[in-house]
Amino acid sequence: MNRNSIFVIFTFSFAVFLSAFLIILFATNPYQSSWSVHLAFFISLFLAIAAILSLANFYIRCVFFSENTNLLPIGVAVRQGFLIALGIIGLLLLYTARVLNFFDGFLLILAILLIELYYQK
Repeated sequence: MNRNSIFVIFTFSFAVFLSAFLIILFATNPYQSSWSVHLAFFISLFLAIAAILSLANFYIRCVFFSENTNLLPIGVAVRQGFLIALGIIGLLLLYTARVLNFFDGFLLILAILLIELYYQK
């Protein structure tokens, strides 16, 4: 796969996940909905954030750090996009449960940073 086809796939997946998020956002009432709607909201938000961060990370890696064009940095970009999205959604879930304070947020970000450091070469 070349860069353009990967950009098209990332852009299409971002459009699908963003449209799912916007449908859930505008079609439901959060005060009268069940837990399944809240779960769908957070999953669709997670996938939309992960897709846009993966796309941005892959673009930055291809444009600014492209020493070897045969070895595309798609795995690293997707992993980092998903980990950052996991951190954002984790902070939002802690805030929604009203248990977020500075120390808990710091520990969550530190745990995600340790996971990333474990998978780096």
